[in-house]
Amino acid sequence: MADARFSKGRCVLEIRVRPDAPRFLLREKEGMLVAEVPGPAREGRANAELLKGLRKLFGARAEIVKGARSREKVVAIELDIGSVRRILEGVRDGV
Repeated sequence: MADARFSKGRCVLEIRVRPDAPRFLLREKEGMLVAEVPGPAREGRANAELLKGLRKLFGARAEIVKGARSREKVVAIELDIGSVRRILEGVRDGV
């Protein structure tokens, strides 16, 4: 399963983003988190949709800390690691 780590008081996730999806979907594929987002990969729209979907899923603030211009991103979630891991258990089949 894709793993989360705790750093500087936040939970950090590595996520691959696939833009232009019909709706937000976070799933695990080959041990990596993949987020399908409805926004295009232009002018930060896919990033905005990614953060919106993660905030809704986790119920906490999310921030891209690395990879803002890449499909491979490092995202920090302001939530304890136990809660994040419980939520990630549900992404095996897609959330």
